[in-house]
Amino acid sequence: GTGELNLAYDYQTSIYTAYDIDCTHQRILNMIRQILDLPEMSLDDVEIITPQEKNKILNKFNETDFSYDDSLNIIDLFKKQVKLNPDKIAIISNNMALSYKELDEKSNILANYLINKHNIKPNDIVGIMLNRCPEMIIGLLAILKCGATYLPIDPEYPNERISYMLENSEAKTVLVNHYTEESIPVKYTKIDIDFRHNLFEKNSSLTYAPSVNIDSSTLAYLIYTSGSTGKPKGVMITHKNLHNFVNGMKKLIDFNSKKVMVSLTTICFDIFGLELWCTLSSGMTFVLANEKEQNSTKDLNNLCLKNNVNIIQTTPSRMQTFISSGSSTDFLKNITHLLIGGEPFPSALLENLRKLSTAKIYNMYGPTETAVWSTVHDVTNEQNISIGKPIINTQCYVLDKNNMPLPYGVSGDLFIAGDGVSKRLFK
Repeated sequence: GTGELNLAYDYQTSIYTAYDIDCTHQRILNMIRQILDLPEMSLDDVEIITPQEKNKILNKFNETDFSYDDSLNIIDLFKKQVKLNPDKIAIISNNMALSYKELDEKSNILANYLINKHNIKPNDIVGIMLNRCPEMIIGLLAILKCGATYLPIDPEYPNERISYMLENSEAKTVLVNHYTEESIPVKYTKIDIDFRHNLFEKNSSLTYAPSVNIDSSTLAYLIYTSGSTGKPKGVMITHKNLHNFVNGMKKLIDFNSKKVMVSLTTICFDIFGLELWCTLSSGMTFVLANEKEQNSTKDLNNLCLKNNVNIIQTTPSRMQTFISSGSSTDFLKNITHLLIGGEPFPSALLENLRKLSTAKIYNMYGPTETAVWSTVHDVTNEQNISIGKPIINTQCYVLDKNNMPLPYGVSGDLFIAGDGVSKRLFK
């Protein structure tokens, strides 16, 4: 033979472009070169991706370095806003409004009470199971101010799951109110923080900040997975994971003290972390929809209009339910940022949202193990809905079954690295 290899390509132009075929050609040449250079190499070690493509993915696509003070914890970010905006409304829940100063003081009272009366120490796991009320937010802040880790428990969970989570996590105590305390097994210490029981008034001298040193590597929360592939696993998210995530969101989305965000998400879904911590670390107002407002378009509409809500985050299916209910969705006209995630985003829903709102629309993606979202795509004017690019200090790689990088457009498994990734699963 001539020692030549001739390659010809016959392809459907309705599916592939000349550029696609050129990329395929370069990849085939790249594989041939590797095999010629090292004939004894295993097929598993042959890289499809060309050096140019690899450089693009490793460096340009994943060039997400962003410098921040990673020694700060999430309470530091909240305290900064207390100092900047003491009289600004921090949370609205069940027709009650608390300023940043009031929220800070009430959570200090509870944190000091937990430390003094219940011996809560740094790294303790503290369960929290309340209906959607102001005490829930005060409780979350108080647990973190003790240097402890919060374990969110949905009151709707079956008793078996609640018992499993408390036992597996070795939770020291559980914050409850009169709606939820009956669901906690008798052997656990329960602390009723319902306003009606005057815990805050009786301990009103405890408004000072607890003197606890919270390292950014301390766990902020422990969220249990659905357990669809076996027993539920506890995902451990540190203050640093959360801090990087908050910074990443602020860099992409206009979170500022003039904004108002509504929270529709259950406390046990990782995306609740965006609603609460991005809001309270930006001097914004956090509007906590109660159980009725979470599920009724009419009540949600009234809540959002009453409080001038302009940022909303939800799953595609829930948003679809809202706009299909037949009730007014006037609130969408005031929304400036619509954050959609947790499930595939149907293009028909995107079209409908464009008609109902002038908001910027984002498709968000991220597993629980990456402190909420790890990639974001502004799809406001896009035809193709993808999960976009990694946020700051985050890298995404699509690899084959041998953990070799794959080129653009080739299916594989998504691997995520960076400051948002939890170190391991609990136990």
